[in-house]
Amino acid sequence: MSVHAEFIKNISKKIKALFPDIRLIVGGIHPTSLLKKSIDEFEYVDIFVIGEGEITLLEILKNYKKEKIKGIAFKKGKKVITNLQREFIQNLDELPFPARNMLPSLENYKLGFDWEGRTPATTIFTSRGCPFNCIYCASKVMWKRKVRFRSAENVLKEIDFLVKKYKIREILFYDDHFTLNKKRLLEICEGLIKRKYDLTWCCLSRVDSIDFETAEVMKRAGCHMIPRLSSPPV
Repeated sequence: MSVHAEFIKNISKKIKALFPDIRLIVGGIHPTSLLKKSIDEFEYVDIFVIGEGEITLLEILKNYKKEKIKGIAFKKGKKVITNLQREFIQNLDELPFPARNMLPSLENYKLGFDWEGRTPATTIFTSRGCPFNCIYCASKVMWKRKVRFRSAENVLKEIDFLVKKYKIREILFYDDHFTLNKKRLLEICEGLIKRKYDLTWCCLSRVDSIDFETAEVMKRAGCHMIPRLSSPPV
């Protein structure tokens, strides 16, 4: 993200000084929306991933020739090469769950908002994109206002795993707009109500996409808050 730009600039310089042969890769919303600026300011970064990164990164790690990999930009001498755009992954259920087992302990991490939820806590992305065009939000740049959803069954499967494996007690659904698909939302909530977990959660949403029925079911399923983001109102 753009707020991390100065850190990336400094840490990439230090890494290259210690390990000059290592290829540094940067992706996310900052290089996706501000590619020229990113290339200028991150002089020690070798490859910039534009847009959705899972397949792109996999191809980089498999040592494909850079010229053939979609969704990247890189320098070739003084020239900047920008490859073809990467297509979006259509079925998000095909993606594996995040490798949380590679973290030392989930209890070391907070949810990143100005409040303290219960611990252990974690975040889950259940969709990508938002159809709206809010002036302050970069989602439309990253996802082109196209929305893709994981199925309710797949989301509940990840929650089952988190509760049973890591004893998770708090979840932040970090989708741009978790309540957009009401039918899927109610399926997830009904699944949580049936499971009777000791689990609370919160999500991101818009005030014009929640009605009384939805809010009531969300509360019974464990939702206790829709956090305020540090962004201007719509």
